Order: sequence, then structure tokens, then C-alpha cells
Amino acid sequence: MNRQHQLGLKLALLFISLFALLQIVELVMVRQAVVQQRQQAAVDQLSSADRIFSSLLQQQAQSQRQALQFLVADLALRETLISQQTATIRQALLQIKQQLQASVVEFHAADGSTHVSTDPTFVFSPTLMPSQAQPNGLVTRGHTPYQWVSAPVNAAPTRIGELALGFTFNQAFAQQAKQLTQVDFSFYKKSGAQPWQLLASSRPLNTQAAVNSLVQQYEAATAAPRATMVSQHAEHTRLKKMSSLGTAQLLVVMQVPLASPHNGLIALFVNLFSVACFGIALCCLAVWWWTRHTVPTLTEVTKGLEGLAQHGHAQPVFSQQQDELGRLAHAFNRMRGAIKQQVEQLETLCLQDPLTGLANQLGFTQALQLAIDARTPTTDKPGVLTLILVNLQQFKALNGLMGRPVADEVLRQTGMQLKQALLSKQDVVGRLDADMFAVLLVDISQPEVAHYVEHIHGIFQQALNIHAHIETAAMQTYAQPLMVQIRTGIALYPAHGHTAESLLRHALLAVQSAKKQHTHRAIYHETMAIEMTDQLALVAEMKEAIAQSHILLYLQPIVELSTRQVLAAEVLLRWAHPEKGMLFPEQFLPMIERTEVMHLLTDWILDQSYALIASLRQQGIRLKLSVNLTARDFTNHVLPQQLLALCERYACPNNALTIEITEQALMYDAERAETMIRQLAMAGIPLSIDQFGCAYSSLTSLRRFTMHELKIDKAFITYMHKNPADYAMAKSIIELGHNLGMHVVAEGIESEEVFMQLSQLGCQAGQGFFIAKPMPARDIGIWLERWTSEHRIAFEVGDEVSLIEEPLEPMPEPPPQSVDG
Repeated sequence: MNRQHQLGLKLALLFISLFALLQIVELVMVRQAVVQQRQQAAVDQLSSADRIFSSLLQQQAQSQRQALQFLVADLALRETLISQQTATIRQALLQIKQQLQASVVEFHAADGSTHVSTDPTFVFSPTLMPSQAQPNGLVTRGHTPYQWVSAPVNAAPTRIGELALGFTFNQAFAQQAKQLTQVDFSFYKKSGAQPWQLLASSRPLNTQAAVNSLVQQYEAATAAPRATMVSQHAEHTRLKKMSSLGTAQLLVVMQVPLASPHNGLIALFVNLFSVACFGIALCCLAVWWWTRHTVPTLTEVTKGLEGLAQHGHAQPVFSQQQDELGRLAHAFNRMRGAIKQQVEQLETLCLQDPLTGLANQLGFTQALQLAIDARTPTTDKPGVLTLILVNLQQFKALNGLMGRPVADEVLRQTGMQLKQALLSKQDVVGRLDADMFAVLLVDISQPEVAHYVEHIHGIFQQALNIHAHIETAAMQTYAQPLMVQIRTGIALYPAHGHTAESLLRHALLAVQSAKKQHTHRAIYHETMAIEMTDQLALVAEMKEAIAQSHILLYLQPIVELSTRQVLAAEVLLRWAHPEKGMLFPEQFLPMIERTEVMHLLTDWILDQSYALIASLRQQGIRLKLSVNLTARDFTNHVLPQQLLALCERYACPNNALTIEITEQALMYDAERAETMIRQLAMAGIPLSIDQFGCAYSSLTSLRRFTMHELKIDKAFITYMHKNPADYAMAKSIIELGHNLGMHVVAEGIESEEVFMQLSQLGCQAGQGFFIAKPMPARDIGIWLERWTSEHRIAFEVGDEVSLIEEPLEPMPEPPPQSVDG
């Protein structure tokens, strides 16, 4: 087929589309005309019903007036009315009410001596005589609109009085109006500022709610009667306010449905629709004839694309056509080959860690799930699977300190060591995260698992030989041994989970438990999940605990070792939990430090610490405090401004509060930490490096960060009087701190012998249970008096004493001063 024929078919398809579009537009326009005609017919029907309703009122008033005139001509009735006997007259009026089916009947004597009504609530008022009704008979009696007729009662030549009949707008009247007009009528009354109330309606009760809603929104005019046209859903509605005397108003609602179209317009619409359908059918037939020659190729290409989308592969498309469709098939086949090659490459990249060559998280998870599926109860291959997570300790600090090349080389060698330690070809090792590896051991016993774990821990007891290029002004090569510490978490199938996701989650809980317990390995137990759930619950409760003063400040004094003079106190936390009792920081801080709630808690601690300093200064106690901050706190770029604002608010010197930060927190983001330390130092806020010596980065930390104080970790202090190695380490750190011009503080002093040894080594200050246990902030004054008088504590005020009185009583604060921010 040549190009001209192809172009002709394309033009034919275009014309068919235009024809169909024109037919649709025509149908829409005809339909719109039909709808408008139906609406206009409804408007005309409402106008006619309005006129018929007005005539009906007048005719009914005239008919009732004639009936009343016939009654007053009766001699017996006139004699009854002349008698002025109220009971006899009321009985006669009740008979008239029943005979004429009136709502109320009244008689008013001409001389004013007698006024009788069948309405028990009737109160006569000369300003509302029945003869004052409007021409259509509307009048108000007792806050209710009526149609009234009256006739004089005469006994020639004297006028006895006036007899009146009142008819309310009831259901029968509404039905009568509907029969005459084929329009639904609803009557509403309103008295004063009260909402409209329904009197009667020809509509079914289940459809009245929509009418009530429409009437309540109606704004009545203040002058002459007015009609308002409202179109709503499938009905036209006219609301007409009728004038009446007194305080009551009458609203007539007329409604006609739009469900009665004109037969001629409907027939026209049906004919046009039939013609349009016939034309579109012809066009579709032509299009079908054309597409039967083109669709097969397009179908094959479409199937191929779907196969590529779902499975990554597809069958080639064969086409003998030489037109655009043939070229499309050839292009698809070329694309298919290129995509197949790329998919194979991507599958390798998606399942493999490019740095270590091991399975990545997705690849390892798939391998684990396949091993589980092969050992489900429905298979004939039972067995035990062991999942071991291996976590590199302080890897983020290593990355920030040594740089990425060294960290990458550590990861590569770690993966290589774990892979070489596998027990069989079925075992799998992978890298799940930056510092997390996973090992899957297939069908081995628990003793073998324990032996394997001890084996890999023994491997990492030896230093790794790291060779990496470090990017500096001149390219340097890092080539020296490096110690890497690991912790392992173990989960077993099927004891600890039946899916890959559950086993990985439980093994991770075991790793976290090992970190918390300071052990090198841990096996999952269901209590770990419960403990993690409890910790998550504590995070959720922390905001409320701060608001309700359940978080308490405890202080542990720091004394000068040579003079035993109290220098400062470290701020510690306790949580007086209403259900769990007194909680220590290690029970809730590790989880909270990983959430945004930590910022809220830190703000509260800093504010309370400065408030305590100010309160003590008012009591004549000039005691400095120190507060521990986390790595997350050091990411707060406004921390220096926040501390200066608190100093100004509580009228405290800038050096009244010392900020303590651990080595690990400093190395979390070394660049930002260095900037923050420089800003705090410029603000005059003292800085202390806490738990010094517990990480391999200690010397580098001292070289890189300028700090005022060095606190030796208690691991080197507590048993230094018994362990010569601890004694040597403590001595070296003290000398190092002095050489760098730093104030040295020892933590964990629990005996007088250690106290004296540190003093002899030149350590300036110390803290520990020998000096004082952490105590509630309000007890610091008592302790200071005893310590000052005796130079050492003679009794213990601390956690064992518990809280003495009203443990949740908030700490007194001085009146805050106004400060910007």
C-alpha cells in the first residue's frame, strides 16, 4: 500500500471523528433545548397555579360568606344571640362550626356586652374585628392566619352584632388546590422572629424535609406580597408571601416537577439520536475495515511492551509490511534487545552491593525468604536457619574521622572476612546498611552457631590491615592496622519468625539489646520486642511527662580533689513515671535521642538548669552546673543563641553552665560539631568532653576540638586501685589533659583509695558515689552544708532515699526577665 492510500485512510478516520463530534454537539444542544422548554413549561404552570389559587381563595370566601348569611337569617339563631347567655351562644356556635366545618366561629355583640368564640384561647381585641379582614378573607387570630368571613346579625331595625367564621389552611384545602392546578401546595406560617412552621401540604411527608429547608432560607419582603422563583434539582418552586393582619404571616409554596417533558421535543431528540447512532455505526464500520489491516501488528507490539513492563522480556514481532507499522515492528525488536541487556545488568546491580560485591539488602532478603520457603511445613526439607546480624561499632565516627576511603576499605575487608568464615556453599552473607552485615547459616545446630559467632568475634579481635588513598593537598596513602569492634544479633527460624521480614526485625532487636547490655552478642527473645514497645510508649509519653513535671532534675556534686571544695554539679535526669515508678536515663534516653522529642527535652533541661542556678544564687549558693547534650542537640544551629538568651533571662553569667558532649557525639558530624564548639567558645560557654577514653578516636578528638574540660571515663577510674593498667591509663590521660591546658575531672570515684590516688596524680576534680550519689535538686543545699562542715558526706542523700515529700512538686523559678526570642 502506497503512502497516498495510507494518507486517505488517516483522513477518513479524521472525518469520522469530526462527524461523531458534531453529532454529539448537536445532541447536546437539542437536549439543552428540551430541558429549557421543560423548565419554561414548569414556570408557566406555576404562574397559572398562582392565579388559580388567588381565585380559589376569593371563591371560597364568597361561598363561605353566602353560607353564613343564610345562617344569620334564621330566627332561632338570632334569638339565641340576643339572649346574651354565653353558654347557650357557645353551644350554637359549636353547631355552626361542625355544620360548616369551620376552624373557629365567633360572635361579637354590637354593644360590646358579649364576645363568644369556639376557640378556648380567644381574647377579644377591638382592633382585630372580623370585619377588618382583607378582601381575600385573610386575617390573623391568635398568631395564626385564617380565611375569615363575617355577616351582621340584625333584628330590625336594630343591629345585634357580628357573626364570623374562620378557616385555617389545612390538608384538605392543600389537596383541593393541587387537584385544580396539578401543582403541590404547602402552607407555612410565621409569627414574629420565629422560624416558618408548616400548616398543611399536599406533598408526601417523606419529601417535606427539602421544602422545609428551602423555606427556612427564604427572606420575606417587608412591603407588598412578592413571589420568588427558585429552581432546585428536578422541581420548580415558587414561594409567595400573603399579606395578613396582626403578627402572623402566611407563606404559600407551589412546586411542580420537571418530569413531564413535551412529547414532540422528546420525539425529535430520539430521532436525532437514532440518526447520529446510524452515522457513527457507518463510520465505525469503515474504521473497522481499515484497522483489520493494521491492528495485528500493533497488537503484537503492545503485547511485547506489556511483557517488557511486567516480566522484563518479550517475544520478537514479525511483520512483512513496509510502511510505518513495519518500521515500528523493526524498531521494537531493536529496543527489545537493548532492554534485555540492560535488565540483566540492572538485576545484578539491584541484588548486589557494588562496594563489597556481597548481596545487598534486597538480594539478601530474597535469599532468606527462598530458604524459608524451602523449609516450610508444606515442604519435605525441614531444617533450622540461623540469621546473624553483624553491626560495626562507631562506624559513623570512623567515617567522619578517617574519611570515606578508609571507611569503604573497612567495609570491603569486613565483608571479605565474613564471606571467608562461611561454613558451607549454601550460606549467604550480605550488606544490609552502611554498617550492618547479615549472615545466613543453613542447617547447623545451636552449638555450631555459638562456635561460629565466637569465631567471627575472634577474627575482629585482630586489627584489619587498611590501605586507602586519602584526598588531601597531596594524595596520601593510609596504611596501618585498624581495630574494628562488632556486635552480633541472632534470630533462628522457625523459633523466632516465619518470614524474612520478621527474622530481620528480631535479629535487629537482638543487636540493639547487645548494645544496651554492653555484650558482644545477643539471641532474640520475645521480651526484647516487649521492651522495645515499652520504649516507644515512653517516647510518646515524654511530652506529657514534661508538661506534668514528671521529669526531675538530679544533681551529682563535683569536688576539687586537693581541697575537697565543691566546684559544680552534673545535672542528671529521673522520670517519676506514674505506672513504672522511678526511671533512670538509660531506660528512656537511648530511644528518645533518636526522635525529635529530644529537642523538646533538651530545651526543658536547659531552661530548668538555668532556673536552678538562679534559684541557688538567690539562696547565696554559687554553684555551677554541667549538662550533657547529644549528637542531635549539636545539630541545632541556634544553640549558642538559645544559651545566651537563657543566661540573660535568668541573670546568670555565661560560664555558669558547662556543656558536656561525648566523643561519639562529636564524631557523629565532625564538621558541624567543630563549628558549634567554636561558636560556644566565642560565647564564653565552657565545654567538656565526656567519657574520654572509651573510643578509639580520643587523641584525634583532642587534636581537632578545643575544649575547656576533660572528663575521664569511669571505666578507667573505678578499679584503678586494683588494676595497674587502669592506673596507667588514668595517669596518662591526666598528664595529657594538663599538657593541653585542660581541666581534668574523673568520673566513677567509689572509694577513698581511688580519691587519694587521683589527687596524687594531679587530677583537679572528681565525682562518684564516694563523694555523693545523684540527689534531687532540692536536697543539694542540705548536702552542701554537711559537706562544708565535715569535708565529706556522713550520710547518703540519693536514689536510695527516694523522694522525700511531694516528689512532683515543681521547682521554684525566679521571675523571668523579658528577652527577645
